[in-house]
Amino acid sequence: MPNQVTERFIACHNRLKEEKKIASSRQFALALDTAPQSLNQVLKGKRDVTVVNAMTLIEKFNINSEYLMAGYGPMFKEEIEIKVVKDDKIMYVPIAAHAGYCDQYHETVSKDELDFFSLPGYQPNYGEHRCFDVTGDSMEPTIFSGDKIICSLVSSDNTYSSIRDNYVYVVITNGDVLVKRVTNRIRKEGILYLNSDNGSYYKTMEVEANEIQEVWLVNLKISPFMPNPSNMRNAFHEEIDALRSTIKIQADSITVMNKSLESLLKRSR
Repeated sequence: MPNQVTERFIACHNRLKEEKKIASSRQFALALDTAPQSLNQVLKGKRDVTVVNAMTLIEKFNINSEYLMAGYGPMFKEEIEIKVVKDDKIMYVPIAAHAGYCDQYHETVSKDELDFFSLPGYQPNYGEHRCFDVTGDSMEPTIFSGDKIICSLVSSDNTYSSIRDNYVYVVITNGDVLVKRVTNRIRKEGILYLNSDNGSYYKTMEVEANEIQEVWLVNLKISPFMPNPSNMRNAFHEEIDALRSTIKIQADSITVMNKSLESLLKRSR
């Protein structure tokens, strides 16, 4: 008695013939790259189908593997209903959020001209969501220039309480679009402090509340593929060592020149 996989294999053969997707059992055997005589034994239930024949059937005739192997679902893959929920709520804004100092204000772009998209696993259940490009290095190593950040709008109704200390936000003012880690002192001082993670080179900025147009909480970043960070660090250290070596050589040369000048001055006296 054939096993259940073989029984479903035979059912697939019969269905293919009924729908005229194969002309004969011989053509079916040739399509599976097997001898017609051997396949005939399978179709008669005298032997079980081989794994190779089963996998070839799935590949060449678009058979649903779950049906053939376990008896689940429809026989053919095209009969499987795939429900795709398109929820494009993230607006891509072609204006860079500067992780540094921004000197120029970008032109306003109409929403009708902007693209919307969705991301697997990101569920923008409510509110507005935007994607900004990042430029500048003030937020390294948290955010790098070239990253894209996905943000949700902080409601202007409760800006005082919603902006949390030490979180990263995109702050849009009258002239800048900045991504910073913030300290919220709007209620007490009327000021939002914008801090850089790369604090060695960038000072804290102060933005008065009346200058703030929009605030966006950074929820997610998308980064381009980068080489191994250790390789980048090694290259950086090699450049530093080379600079140190050059400076030492120049310093030694200056020392020798000073001694030579001192010697000449003494002789001239």
